[in-house]
Amino acid sequence: MENELFFDRSPRSFYPILNFYRTGKLHLAEDVCAISFSDDLTYWGITDVHFDVCCLPKYRQKKEFVNEEVKKVIENQCHDFVRSTGSKNWVGLYQKFLWDLLEVPTSSKAARVS
Repeated sequence: MENELFFDRSPRSFYPILNFYRTGKLHLAEDVCAISFSDDLTYWGITDVHFDVCCLPKYRQKKEFVNEEVKKVIENQCHDFVRSTGSKNWVGLYQKFLWDLLEVPTSSKAARVS
């Protein structure tokens, strides 16, 4: 009724995005998680190509680092799960196969397809 809009997004991520719409230059804030910021950029329909030259390498490096860390954590959890279920029996081997199929795209051709 009051002609207002409400967006339930992170305020830290929103300021650089608002500044982008004001100036046409997208900069990365230091205290923002690269993955969270990437999700917010997707929400607002903004891509990597809109980053100013000074921030694009920093953004890609932070995003790649976080993705690698997440991948390591997931792999460790998978290996811990397989060890706890006993990978020597067929159930443990099957669980590991399914986990790799769904979570590790580099594990097989079938995983890449799925």
